[in-house]
Amino acid sequence: LTYPLVKDVVAIMIPEPKGKEIVSLLERNITVMMYITIGTRNLQKYVSRTSVVFVSISFIVLMIISLAWLVFYYIQRFRYANARDRNQRRLGDAAKKAISKLQVRTIRKGDKETEPDFDNCAVCIEGYKPNDVVRILPCRHLFHKSCVDPWLLDHRTCPMCKMNILKALGIPVSTLQSSRLGQKGNTSYLGISLALCLSVPILLFVLCY
Repeated sequence: LTYPLVKDVVAIMIPEPKGKEIVSLLERNITVMMYITIGTRNLQKYVSRTSVVFVSISFIVLMIISLAWLVFYYIQRFRYANARDRNQRRLGDAAKKAISKLQVRTIRKGDKETEPDFDNCAVCIEGYKPNDVVRILPCRHLFHKSCVDPWLLDHRTCPMCKMNILKALGIPVSTLQSSRLGQKGNTSYLGISLALCLSVPILLFVLCY
């Protein structure tokens, strides 16, 4: 089908109910007269383009905001990681200082620590023998020096009663607080970034439908 004012092939589209109605009339040998005219230009194409542009701009803006928050989050995370490392080094130095102040004793033959009913070393779970070097903590618990020194460097607490040797010896431990604040800050920044990232597909769904 062609039309004088149109170069390409003209496509005629009608709704399905109208098509069925025409077929029903033709099946009953009823003459059907149809007038074909040029319809109005379909604006849906332009509406769709506008929607696509709006959705694309919204997506780009939200992605920029999300990326900005993520960059800010990772910068803060890097700062707090450095602060935490510095605190750990300070605590390690403080632990070494505290360990150097703890009492050291060598077990002699006949000492009560060599008796069978005396408690074993809580770190290695072995008994004490003559010539063993032990470390005595402020809580009066004792352990093999070679066993408890690495433990104290990492934990700074008694393996049995969990007494903090830094506090017991009067060494400040205020450096721990900034590390804890850093962990809370990282959690809050991560939550905000995730919320922004999740808002992108939700907004796109609302705009498209």
